[in-house]
Amino acid sequence: MLKNYKELKVWQKSYQLCLEIYKITAKFPKDEKFGLTSQIRRAVVSVSSNIAEGYGRKTTADYIKSLYMVHLPKSWSMKRIQGVKDSSEKRFIPTLDPWNP
Repeated sequence: MLKNYKELKVWQKSYQLCLEIYKITAKFPKDEKFGLTSQIRRAVVSVSSNIAEGYGRKTTADYIKSLYMVHLPKSWSMKRIQGVKDSSEKRFIPTLDPWNP
């Protein structure tokens, strides 16, 4: 049995992705701070946050529901991840696959 959500491989990978995105977006132009940078960061944080929140649920059924919710923000995030592609086209960052850091 896992002691906490930090032992989950999926949380570890989502957290590593989050750290990498923060490093990359720190180099974005200042005029993108409240637009593209903010959108990309919120999208990537939502995945690991929902996994962590779900781990604290009292029942297995509630936990499974919360993991399903991770999928929804991921879909929302994928729309925002278009910002990564836009950033690549603007030459802010190199081309990358945000789900395979």
